[in-house]
Amino acid sequence: MKSKMNKPEISGMHHVSLLVADTGKALEFYSELLGLQQVERPQLPFSGAWLQLGDQQIHPART
Repeated sequence: MKSKMNKPEISGMHHVSLLVADTGKALEFYSELLGLQQVERPQLPFSGAWLQLGDQQIHPART
C-alpha cells in the first residue's frame, strides 16, 4: 500500500557536487560552453573545481 506522505517543497538548491572522470573536460564544458564562472575553492584532498552562476554552484570533483 502506498503512503500518501506530504513531500517537502523544494524551492531551490545552493550547490550540487558531481563526480566526473576528467575535471579539465568538466571545467571546459561548464565554463566555456555554459558560461559558469570559476570561483575560489578551498584546498581539498581531491581535484575539482567550483563553478557559479548567480546563487547556484556546481562542484565537479574527480572520481
